[in-house]
Amino acid sequence: MTYLTLALLVGLGMAVFAVSNGAPVDISFITWHFRASLGVMLLGSAAAGAVVIFLISTVRQIGTSLQAWDLRAQIKKLEGELKGKEQALAKAQADLTNLRQALAKANEELARSKGQMTTGGSGTEWRGQ
Repeated sequence: MTYLTLALLVGLGMAVFAVSNGAPVDISFITWHFRASLGVMLLGSAAAGAVVIFLISTVRQIGTSLQAWDLRAQIKKLEGELKGKEQALAKAQADLTNLRQALAKANEELARSKGQMTTGGSGTEWRGQ
């Protein structure tokens, strides 16, 4: 709102200046030469400046929009990679759980097989199965 108020005040000031400066002036630009009112030249210059600012800001906005589009695509790609990594982690955790269970089972079997061994006078003998 403050920007709009400021723009209206500047526009009003320019209009008052243009009306109060109606004297014709000679204008030369490169090879062009013409005569126009000072107020008209002021308003024309302000309009040309506004058009240039509009074009510059439009180009900047397009660049920002393209960058945002690229970043959204990158986010989508990274989210897909994250999902794949999460699935791989879940699989690895399940494999780890299975390996721990297999290790516990192997340890139990080893403990049982050690219980079947007896020590005799000449060394260790196996009772057999």
